[in-house]
Amino acid sequence: MNDRDLLLQRRHIVSVILRAVENAPEVLRICNTLPADTASAGPALSELLSISESESQIVLNMQIKMFTPHARARVRAELEDLDHRLARIDAP
Repeated sequence: MNDRDLLLQRRHIVSVILRAVENAPEVLRICNTLPADTASAGPALSELLSISESESQIVLNMQIKMFTPHARARVRAELEDLDHRLARIDAP
């Protein structure tokens, strides 16, 4: 896997995380109303965030500290940095 592919993969993960933190009340409501297992959370999170069920596992594995304003700003900054790095790689 080359640098561009790794950056794209990381960008995808970071964008899923950002979608989750930007919808924190709804994400936490879904998690708060789960039955004993987390299997039902996947489809609900997928629908809410327009992500796949496998991507919903990224959200379910997030630590609660990711929902703080400081962490949200760091995620946005990382996404912006990844976009800049990809643009440099793609520049002729």
